[in-house]
Amino acid sequence: ACHQFCADANRHERPETSQSTMPTLNDQQLAELLDEVGSAIEHSIPIPEALERVAEQQHGNTAKVAENLVTTLRQGASLEASFQKLELADQGQITAAIQAAAQTGKPDLLYSFAETLRSRHDAKHTIKLNWFYPCILTVLAYFLFVNSLAPLVRDNQMLIAQWPDAVVGASVWIENWWWVPPCIATAFIAAVFLLLRKRQSLPSTLSHSWFYSTLASQLDNNVPESQAIHTAALMAGDIELSQT
Repeated sequence: ACHQFCADANRHERPETSQSTMPTLNDQQLAELLDEVGSAIEHSIPIPEALERVAEQQHGNTAKVAENLVTTLRQGASLEASFQKLELADQGQITAAIQAAAQTGKPDLLYSFAETLRSRHDAKHTIKLNWFYPCILTVLAYFLFVNSLAPLVRDNQMLIAQWPDAVVGASVWIENWWWVPPCIATAFIAAVFLLLRKRQSLPSTLSHSWFYSTLASQLDNNVPESQAIHTAALMAGDIELSQT
C-alpha cells in the first residue's frame, strides 16, 4: 500500500514539475527553431527527425524545447498542438504560420515570422544597450550628489550664506533619506516593465500588415477564403478581424 501511494503521488507530481521547468525561448532561439521546421516542410523531411538534429546540435533551452517537441510528436500529437503545449507568448502567430504551411505546403509564413522575431530581438538588444550607459551615469551622478554635493551645500551654508533654506533642507533630507528616491525609481520602473510585458497584442499597423499579407499569400495558394481569413486573423493576433 505504501509503494502504491508513493507511485500515485509521483504520478500526480510529474506534470507539475514538467510545467514548472518548461524552458522558455527568446526571439532569436524561436526564430532558429521555426527555420528548422520550415526547412523540414520545404524539403519533405520528417519534422521529428529535423527536431532531433536540433536537439543534438544545439544546447540549452533550444535543445530542451526540441526534445519536448519530438516527444510530443512521437506520441501522436500534431505539430500545432505540440507548439501550443509550450505556451509561448506568440502562440497565435506560430499557430497561424503552421496552419498556413499545412494548407499550402510552403513554409513562407514560417520564414517571414522568423525574420520578424529576429528583427524584434535585435531591436530589444539595441534598446538595452541604449539604456545601459544613461542608467550607469544616472547612478553615478546620484552617488556623487549624495556623498559630495549635498554635504558641501550644508557645510558651506554658514560660510557663504548664499544657499536658500529650501536647498539646504533638501540637502539635509537627501543625506538622511538617500535610499528613498532609488526605491521609488525602482518601483516605478518595475511597474512600467510589468505593464509592457503584459501587453501581448501587436501594434495596429503591424497587425493589419500581417493580416493582409497572410491573406494574400493564402489566396494565392488556392486556400478557401474562410480558412484563409481565419489564418490571417490568427497571424494578426486579432481574431475579430475574421468577422470584419
